[in-house]
Amino acid sequence: MFKTKIKENWSRIRVHIIYLLVISIIVIWTISSVIALRFYNDYVSLLIKASEAKELSYDNQKPLKAEQLSTEEQVMKMVRVAGLNEKEIYALILCESHWDRYAIGDSGKSRGLWQINKIYHDISNECAFDPICSTKWSIEKILHDGNLSAWSCSRILGI
Repeated sequence: MFKTKIKENWSRIRVHIIYLLVISIIVIWTISSVIALRFYNDYVSLLIKASEAKELSYDNQKPLKAEQLSTEEQVMKMVRVAGLNEKEIYALILCESHWDRYAIGDSGKSRGLWQINKIYHDISNECAFDPICSTKWSIEKILHDGNLSAWSCSRILGI
């Protein structure tokens, strides 16, 4: 009698176990999604704060030769001369390459400081990895397009 009762209830028990597993998976997925979203929002906020905190003004400095300026200073000076928003560009480059002129992304398709994609843009590796050459190219691209939409980080940063 006891064995038949267990067999009868076993199908109900299996259904309850399946329900519990499904509910557990949904809870775990929801928690991980919330954690990922918080991390993403914190990361974007950090990038924006870093660009706002960075002193980007070169007006009060004595003129320096290009070789005396750091890569970052040279790039930002070119950006200022072009009349682009320095904070946006600083945050964009920080997001794209963390200011690493040798950065490679998108499985090797995007290269350099600006992460210029070789599939969509005809630019040599030499130029892509050269901060001055890639900045000239990027400034021309931005001025031609009128926006930063060629860079995926522009959408992430909302600029």
